[in-house]
Amino acid sequence: MKKLLLVVMGITLIFITGNCSPNETSISINIENDRNGMIEGAFTKAVLDAGLSVGVDSSSYALNVEIITEEIDRANSIFVHIYINAYLVDLNLGETVLAYNFNYRDGHSNLQQAEIRAYRAAERKINDEFCALLTEYFNK
Repeated sequence: MKKLLLVVMGITLIFITGNCSPNETSISINIENDRNGMIEGAFTKAVLDAGLSVGVDSSSYALNVEIITEEIDRANSIFVHIYINAYLVDLNLGETVLAYNFNYRDGHSNLQQAEIRAYRAAERKINDEFCALLTEYFNK
């Protein structure tokens, strides 16, 4: 078993992982414009659930994630459109080997709640889909 310490927004999270894949594949995760570490946490969980490890210095891969949000004002509601663009880069090849992109929109009567809803929906989608996508890629 391996223990991984991850510090997100000043909070230390401890993950106990099973044995990593035979080649000890490590992925560094770089997130732009995250809100309270929600999206980083979802991607980290997916990487660990796929049997891979999360690293920084000696990683073979980098997962670069860009989050873009857009506020849309309607008559009685405010919507937040969130775009997630994630690219897995093989650092040895210098090439993107896997892309994962989606967008989602959610609304509420105030901006803060609309944003929270959009981020939570994105977090759920990543939790539901990204581990399987990584597993499929690394098992091919």
